[in-house]
Amino acid sequence: MLLAVKIIFLVIKMNDVKKIIESKILTYEQKVISLAKIAENMFQPISISEREKDLVEKGIICGLNEGNAPYRPRYIVPDYEKFLKEGSEFLELKAPKNLDEAINNLLVLYKHVPSITSFPVYIGNIDYLLDPFIKDEREDYEKIKRFFIHMDRTITDSFCHGNIGPKETIAGKIILKVQRDIMTSIPNLTLKLSLETPENFLIDAIKTSLVTAKPSYANDELYRSDFKGDYAIASCYNGLHIGGGSYTLVRMNLKKLSDASESKVELMSKTLPDAVNIMIDYIEKRIKYIVEESNFFESSFLLREKLIDIEKFTAMFGIIGLAEAVNKFYDNGNIESRFGYNKEADDFGEEIIKKISDIVASKKV
Repeated sequence: MLLAVKIIFLVIKMNDVKKIIESKILTYEQKVISLAKIAENMFQPISISEREKDLVEKGIICGLNEGNAPYRPRYIVPDYEKFLKEGSEFLELKAPKNLDEAINNLLVLYKHVPSITSFPVYIGNIDYLLDPFIKDEREDYEKIKRFFIHMDRTITDSFCHGNIGPKETIAGKIILKVQRDIMTSIPNLTLKLSLETPENFLIDAIKTSLVTAKPSYANDELYRSDFKGDYAIASCYNGLHIGGGSYTLVRMNLKKLSDASESKVELMSKTLPDAVNIMIDYIEKRIKYIVEESNFFESSFLLREKLIDIEKFTAMFGIIGLAEAVNKFYDNGNIESRFGYNKEADDFGEEIIKKISDIVASKKV
């Protein structure tokens, strides 16, 4: 019976491979990534408990397409400032002396920064990286424009993210103008906003946002307080340590979790705490495999050249469906009873978040 199941599994996978290879829609690069994902999912090296498996199959816990055998962290945030100051022995690149060399070196390194999507999710505090090399604003505008066009055409991943600010720089102003002029999707951008951000720079950023839907905005003081210093915003709004990243992002569907609960009391006293603890165990196992079994760090020049530091990596506990979870117990058919409109419902939503936060904060993976 087990042999028959394995044969059926292999036949299904081979059919999937055939469909990908013969696809008329996927590009060559997309085919390579899709084929690699099938290979990664051909086996299950991480031991999953029955409780974990049950929550995954019910969709309460979602691994967000990270695969059965994670062989690289989900998000990697290299220290690009160190890279530009020192160059790279592995890539045989010296520290750049001008803007052309700085752009070239960054583009080379981006090709070697993996992630769950195989593309870099973070390209640096890009204005601060380029500003020391700005000499002629008009001429350098053309160079930075080509730089961003190159990224848009080669990093075909909307999770790719860069930061600007909080201080105004010439490079920052050029980047905003470039974004308005070329209106490309990639990379996305976040302006770190603080009391050091001049009003005219903020207004320039807002004008750009109205045209291109970027940059987004991050409260710089708040993030610096959380991170005890500098930080990176990657993939839209995820704060991470520079020189680190996130091993994994696992997400909990609170709507489906509430569907499995008969009452608020059951959700808060049993269903939710049990699920949160199970998900933390699941996250722990994925981290353990990346660090101890995949040999990613042992084989990475990013670690050898101290562009990343294993002590600066974390993991992310994601949630969706809070409004739906609350509304199961409060929605009586009119909008005034629902989450976002009813104080009691809102308070219960905050209670759910605090319960999750307290459990997560009490654990160390």
